[in-house]
Amino acid sequence: RLSIYRQVFEASDDIAEMVKSLSNIFKHSLNKGDKLIRLQDEIEHMQDYMKIQNFRFHDRYKLHIDIADHLLNVKILTFLLQPILENGVYHGLEPKVGDGNIYLNIKEKDNLLLITFYDDGVGIEDIMLLEKGYGINNIKERIRLYYGPQYGITINSEKNKGTKVKLVIPFR
Repeated sequence: RLSIYRQVFEASDDIAEMVKSLSNIFKHSLNKGDKLIRLQDEIEHMQDYMKIQNFRFHDRYKLHIDIADHLLNVKILTFLLQPILENGVYHGLEPKVGDGNIYLNIKEKDNLLLITFYDDGVGIEDIMLLEKGYGINNIKERIRLYYGPQYGITINSEKNKGTKVKLVIPFR
């Protein structure tokens, strides 16, 4: 990894950063086989993903994260957040003309971890199409199996205004 990074670094700073981010994503996906990951690590993974997307799309997208420091070491199931971010970029921001934003807010309230994504993309006319997708169904099923049927994900969207995705899981 480092030798590739050094060779690429000499060619271009941007390409070197992209290779580093891609390497981090691969490392994250292995996660040593653990089911759980710290929120801090999941956030870093999403930031690496956004670096690659911004390289592809010439810095059109911004990821805004709001999380209290005391939540950074909380562990959640792996790959709960990144697929939602990816959906926001792919379905919300890529089709949008101009720049786009994704806001991520993570807070704890009443022994629950409340995770909210909001993108200012094109929105979704038919939520049922999104909910039939593999990514969202995978997240729903994994939350149900690991945390219980009372926890889950909700999606609201308005065409030409954006999409909001909320996850509710127990705070542990």
